[in-house]
Amino acid sequence: MCVPNSSPAKSGRVHRLLQREPGRVTYASSGNGTTLHLSGELFKRLANVEMTHIPYRGGAPAINDLIPGRVDVIFDNVPTVVQHVRRASCAGWR
Repeated sequence: MCVPNSSPAKSGRVHRLLQREPGRVTYASSGNGTTLHLSGELFKRLANVEMTHIPYRGGAPAINDLIPGRVDVIFDNVPTVVQHVRRASCAGWR
């Protein structure tokens, strides 16, 4: 899970943001039915929060919208986002 650096949830407070603004937060994945989409759905269920899914045709277009903040959260594979986190383009958690 990664968020843009401009996000108030950058410091790990994503759960509080989701509870405070249910349904307003959007999350990106590399497409409908992918394991990353299902990761987002599992997170929603386990955290008891509401987010809107925005499917993309692959991880690269999703990252391109995450960095400037057009989507709030992304569920993606570590190899895809690690360079962006290292360059401080986005913030990530385990």
